[in-house]
Amino acid sequence: MTPHTKKSYKAKCPHCKNIIEFHSVHFNLENDNGEIISNCDSCSETFKIVTENPDESYIVYGAHKESIVDYDINSASNFPKVEGLLSFDGNLNVQKMIFDPKAKPIYLCHDCGKSLEEIAFHKLDSAFSEVIIAYNSYTTVDIKGYGYNPEKAIFLLNIKCTCNKLHSAVFYKKYDHNGFDISDFNLGNIIGSKPLDSIIDGTMSKDDCMGLLKKALVRWELLFDKVLIITPFVGHQYLSDEKLIDTWFSILSQISTDKAKLITRTASLNKVKKAISENIHNYSELEEYHLSVTHIDEATKLQPSHAKIYCGFSHKYCEILHGSANIVYGPSKEQITFKSYDSYEELYDKFLHQLEAKGLDAEEYPNNYGKTSNVIFNESMNFKAEKILNEDFSKLLI
Repeated sequence: MTPHTKKSYKAKCPHCKNIIEFHSVHFNLENDNGEIISNCDSCSETFKIVTENPDESYIVYGAHKESIVDYDINSASNFPKVEGLLSFDGNLNVQKMIFDPKAKPIYLCHDCGKSLEEIAFHKLDSAFSEVIIAYNSYTTVDIKGYGYNPEKAIFLLNIKCTCNKLHSAVFYKKYDHNGFDISDFNLGNIIGSKPLDSIIDGTMSKDDCMGLLKKALVRWELLFDKVLIITPFVGHQYLSDEKLIDTWFSILSQISTDKAKLITRTASLNKVKKAISENIHNYSELEEYHLSVTHIDEATKLQPSHAKIYCGFSHKYCEILHGSANIVYGPSKEQITFKSYDSYEELYDKFLHQLEAKGLDAEEYPNNYGKTSNVIFNESMNFKAEKILNEDFSKLLI
């Protein structure tokens, strides 16, 4: 393949202002100049995108390529150009969950009380060649059309505490046919560890509360159909813009846009939009070009309330962290407690319906997510690939 780079652009259809994203390819050696003749997906009108290497450059969304013009061969067309061209680099909505085994642990040995998390990650490292073989072997089958159409790939690895107590570490990643490395796997649970209600319950620093929440969010991304982040405040009034943005994204990077809902006060949303505008890029323009933060744009406004509730739930099982902890870091102390419930209705009745926030009613979460398929590989079964449904997680993985 010829060495090349690409630049990402957003622009507007000159007819209807529909947003178009395209990538312009640049070769390290010789480059052609020309244009992509395009049809808008919204209004069906024709326009041109002037770019290097129009044959190799491509439209991501908003329009489709009809033909190209190479300026070495033909003159420029008379079609109008795209308007409002904006170059961008990166994505504010990238989810890259982090489970830090050196931070305050949530998975402790049931017998001796020592942390199992570093032991689990050491096992993942030592067994990773077997993980690769099992994953790739299943992918060969899946590509041929004989797989389970899985959402996630789950690995159960046998681990032993320093006291010789045996446990099973549950690692997972989003299933796809792309390449991967060990950092793509996260720890979703350690079966047989101490119950979380005996670990997450009491008074501790804000830093520890946030560390526990971040680990819970990694757990909930695997185990549950939906996640709720309910907090009136993110950061505090004296936080610098840089630290405020870091605080927001330390949590937003732990949740997926299709699973999690953020519920907070309008003032908190406006404050982070202002910080982004003054330190990254004008937020209104980011919104206009579909480059803004989805969780912020789609957040539900919290009515006057000081409730801090963080939960993962499916129809028949839910987990919740609640207490005094907003999304903020520091040494001062907060209270945090873990509880679980056997249905979303029970969670809703006890904690959510009183908030009168939109989108929380139990009827808005039909019991159909549980049929989603996943592929699971158990070390005790020689990593043989098997199908597991989301609705079976609470029985098999918790």
